Amino acid sequence: MNQQYTLRKSASIGLSAVVLSMFALSVQANLNLVKNGSFETVTTTKNDAFSLAGVSNWATLNSYTFLEVPGGATLPFAPSNGGSLYSGIACTAPILPTTGPAPSGCFPTTSPDGGNFVVADGGAYPFGVLWQSLTGLVVGQSYEVSFWQAAGQQKTYPGNTLEQWIVTLGGTLGSGNVNLTDGTTVNVASMLVGGKSQHSDLMSTPNKDFVDWQYQTMTFQATDPNLPTGATMPSTLLGFLSIGSPFGVPPFVLLDGVSVEAVPEPASYALLGIGLLGALFARRQKKCA
Repeated sequence: MNQQYTLRKSASIGLSAVVLSMFALSVQANLNLVKNGSFETVTTTKNDAFSLAGVSNWATLNSYTFLEVPGGATLPFAPSNGGSLYSGIACTAPILPTTGPAPSGCFPTTSPDGGNFVVADGGAYPFGVLWQSLTGLVVGQSYEVSFWQAAGQQKTYPGNTLEQWIVTLGGTLGSGNVNLTDGTTVNVASMLVGGKSQHSDLMSTPNKDFVDWQYQTMTFQATDPNLPTGATMPSTLLGFLSIGSPFGVPPFVLLDGVSVEAVPEPASYALLGIGLLGALFARRQKKCA
């Protein structure tokens, strides 16, 4: 009798431990390390230059980057300090009253993530990175960076354009040269140097039109030459640099819904699976006793 009770208790404890471990792993993997990734925590209520919009947790230097409110993409990008205005993104039809896929020539009110979003010039000096400092990344751990992107062209400018983001994890803030989407090399006033970079899908915008929102995912591994594998990094920079072409025919790159989440290691799932099988085996032994 005592043996049966012990088996039953061991099976129950083992199963509970496995379930709790799987829950903890799931929570850790689904934790978004980006703060204000939807660009909703701001001090402005209208289109504005990003540096003047009071966007929490994000920063940019020396760039034509703007914060857009819902429905504002085709309206002038109006800095609150009365500086130079952008006329907005070209649109051959009235803007949609709601979110969702847009018919030809009509830009949606906002992204699938909803609310505010970012518009950055990818083909005009000065170029500058949009960045945030992340905490809690672990050396050797893989992370999935995901976001929504779209593209457009400034009103009054003719011709087809190409647009994309250069996404960088790690490194330090500096300057250097970057190749635009047509191969032109330009000097970038502010960019992340020394990190790992990937390019988003290239978008091709027809004359006076736009490319609707599309979801992007990239996988990076956190590294730090000064820390051992498994160590928690005190801070890690995440950067988005807009690039496009032709130069001077403003190709705009749009951004929203930024997320960085840990990718569960296959070995972790394997260990949990072994534990679960062990718990189930113990329960089966209890029934047979």
